[in-house]
Amino acid sequence: MSICCADIPRLPGLESITFRAGLTGGQRIVRWPYVAENDSIQAWISGGELVFITGINHCRTEQNLCLLVQEAVNSNVAGMVILTGPEFIQYIPNSVLELANKHQLPVLEQPYSLKMVLVTEVISNAIVQDNLLGKSVKLFLTKLINGFDQAPELIHLRAGDLGISDTNSFATFAVRISHLDQNIEDSNHQLLRLHHELEQHLGSILNAETLTGRF
Repeated sequence: MSICCADIPRLPGLESITFRAGLTGGQRIVRWPYVAENDSIQAWISGGELVFITGINHCRTEQNLCLLVQEAVNSNVAGMVILTGPEFIQYIPNSVLELANKHQLPVLEQPYSLKMVLVTEVISNAIVQDNLLGKSVKLFLTKLINGFDQAPELIHLRAGDLGISDTNSFATFAVRISHLDQNIEDSNHQLLRLHHELEQHLGSILNAETLTGRF
């Protein structure tokens, strides 16, 4: 299962990070942490980032924070983490929280006392571990579909190691991207963004179906 915004405060060492707004978007998948150092983030993000706003190298006014929320929404980032404390950003304005709630953008609050190097290390490690597990599951299911040359007992054991229940039914489907915008030079960037948007959309559908008990 991918790392989402709702998972962040549950990661070891990050318990002091709290959800402040956009809880309904908590299942947005975090692709990577990004620390914003500029007045605007639009040009530096591609979607799926968990954007950290520190205020250390750039003064963050209420107006600027609202602008960042809007840019985050437009760029389909996973969420925002705003650091607060007595020296820089003292608190998160209500207008910022209301705007985030309006767009269902997760906004979390992190105390300055929690070191950024620890936060980014914990989140990055969790994402890497999740990606490795995802690749292992993908390889296992591919072999299962194509036919294993191993004993059934070993197959069941491997499934258990990967957290796959052999008592549930599974379905597979394939998606083919048939068109890319030729006006955008970086096709890899397009594919990355489309992949992330598709992952977010499918994740939302599956979470909704799970909550209604249909899966």
